[in-house]
Amino acid sequence: MSITRQNAYTNRKRSIVSNLFSNEIETVHIPTNIKETSTEFLIELIVPGFKKELFDIGIEQNKLSITYKNVIEKNENEDVELSTEKFLVKGYEVKDFSKVFKLPENVEVNSLSAKFNQGILVVELPKSEEKLPVKIQVQ
Repeated sequence: MSITRQNAYTNRKRSIVSNLFSNEIETVHIPTNIKETSTEFLIELIVPGFKKELFDIGIEQNKLSITYKNVIEKNENEDVELSTEKFLVKGYEVKDFSKVFKLPENVEVNSLSAKFNQGILVVELPKSEEKLPVKIQVQ
């Protein structure tokens, strides 16, 4: 079994239709790679400009969730100065997002780890040792 991800096109189409009738925030596309080696699964998210402290990663009901909440801290005494700069090209934005991945049964959920380096979040999911069939001899 492999890690599966929801179909982004179908979800986007459904989201567009839903957004016509609601005030939901537009979903964010985060480029994602999923790799499998002989010992682990790797999920890579390309997230330039994001802060590693603001990621929330967890497993519940055999699903891995990766959530990012962009918290802007503002001192009440500071005057907010409106920026006069404008983007000519805006290739990415730092926005809140949440992604959920259904995990295969052979993932060792207690050994999950994550690393953040140069704008790439890598979640490492070690595979559990395959349970070999046990043969019992009749005596």
